[in-house]
Amino acid sequence: MSRNLLLLLALLLPTGAALSQEAGQPEAPPPAGAPPPAAEQPKPREASPTPKAPPPPPLEESGRDVETLVPEDIWSGGYGGATMMYSRILDHDALFFGGRGGWIVNHRFVLGVAGFAMVTRVPPPAGAPNVGEDLRTEFRYGGLWLEYILFPDKLVHGSIGTLLAGGDVAYRRLRHTDREDQVVENDVVFAAEPVISLELNITRIFHLSVGAGYRYVGSVNLTGLRREDLSGFTGSVILKFGKF
Repeated sequence: MSRNLLLLLALLLPTGAALSQEAGQPEAPPPAGAPPPAAEQPKPREASPTPKAPPPPPLEESGRDVETLVPEDIWSGGYGGATMMYSRILDHDALFFGGRGGWIVNHRFVLGVAGFAMVTRVPPPAGAPNVGEDLRTEFRYGGLWLEYILFPDKLVHGSIGTLLAGGDVAYRRLRHTDREDQVVENDVVFAAEPVISLELNITRIFHLSVGAGYRYVGSVNLTGLRREDLSGFTGSVILKFGKF
């Protein structure tokens, strides 16, 4: 009897354990050191991509080192004005009228033009052609004007300039008819005139300048006229208007 009971219990025990697991009873924990199931193993962390270096910024046009004849950071201005000049021509007092103007760079350097014409009636020299009537001597010249301004911000300041010019000198009839040439004889000459000036800043756009210089005239091929007759000291007054 007891032996049959033991055999029955041995058959029922495995079947009961299996039924209890199927009914939702918790499974026994895995032994220590055993690896977790594959479903519960953590996924390996993906390596983050290495950040790429940003591309260099494009080179701006303004940053280029470009050589130019005239720098872009210079200050520019300019002026122009009427000029009255006194001189001696053929031992006579002579008055010239003209103008002067130019481009001012950095308040100091001037690149411009100037020109003058004698307005006083000066008789010809004794050796001039005798045409049986009165003649007058005419003289005009003009060309490149170069100037350097000293202490331009001061109320009274100075400047040094030079006029390099070509000119024309002639004997002209005072009265003529349609059948006669008004110009009896003429010649082209070269003139150079350095000038030292003193200038007063009356307003920001109006300056008054007085100057003294010497006019040198090259060779003259005119009957009875020498280059010394046209060369000599000069005194001038100019009214300047512009941006200084």
